[in-house]
Amino acid sequence: MSYNKDLVLRTIRQIAEMIARMLGLKAEGNKEEFLKTANQISVTISGKTPDEILEMELEEIIRTLEIKKIEELYKAEFLADVLVPYSDFINDNNKKFKALLLAEELLDYVSNIRLFDKELATKISKVQNLLKSLENE
Repeated sequence: MSYNKDLVLRTIRQIAEMIARMLGLKAEGNKEEFLKTANQISVTISGKTPDEILEMELEEIIRTLEIKKIEELYKAEFLADVLVPYSDFINDNNKKFKALLLAEELLDYVSNIRLFDKELATKISKVQNLLKSLENE
């Protein structure tokens, strides 16, 4: 395996561990540490905090993520993995909707390249359900 692929795999593993930790903090109800970890993951992936990401449009986010190879699609998927639980801590329904919509768009972007990925389809469905429930409020 080449050095670049090893680096990508190591990065994916590290960010996946950070996301697991973030979700654990959310489950424990540790909002402060959750938000700190979500910010750290988002900055690691994109150079931007979740709040900064929410001020951007999808095309700008994709450019910011600098996805040049298929191996780098994890950036978009992991950013969506941050935005979905992050939206639970947003009080403004418009901003919450934007977070979920961006997450869905990021996952759609990935799914257009990684076809027939069942795990990705499940994530998209979950986000779509969250968007529907928010629209019904």
